[in-house]
Amino acid sequence: MVIYLAGPISNGGKDGMDKRRQRIEDARKIAEKLWIAGFAVICPYINNDFGDGCKLTWQQYLKGDLELVAKVDMVVLLIGWKESKGAKKEQRFAKSKGIPTREYEKFLEDFGLKNDN
Repeated sequence: MVIYLAGPISNGGKDGMDKRRQRIEDARKIAEKLWIAGFAVICPYINNDFGDGCKLTWQQYLKGDLELVAKVDMVVLLIGWKESKGAKKEQRFAKSKGIPTREYEKFLEDFGLKNDN
């Protein structure tokens, strides 16, 4: 099963780089855990981390992310996704395409995985 992790990354730049880096590291750990459990994981936190001087716009990131969402079996919604403009768009897009979504805790429960974070 191919899954896509959706959640807050930059929060529109309001939280600063330290918070962004922590979100990326947290998502990286989740992606690793899910790969170990046997899932193929698309993690935009890592896929889209081009550094502080990146020239891509938010709209360009989102367009590419939606292309990826269109190809997955499920979208897993990480903590704080409801406060993320991009994650909400990804969730709505997945729903419009009939792609199931699950909040992370529910996903773990549904697949018999432990939350050891």
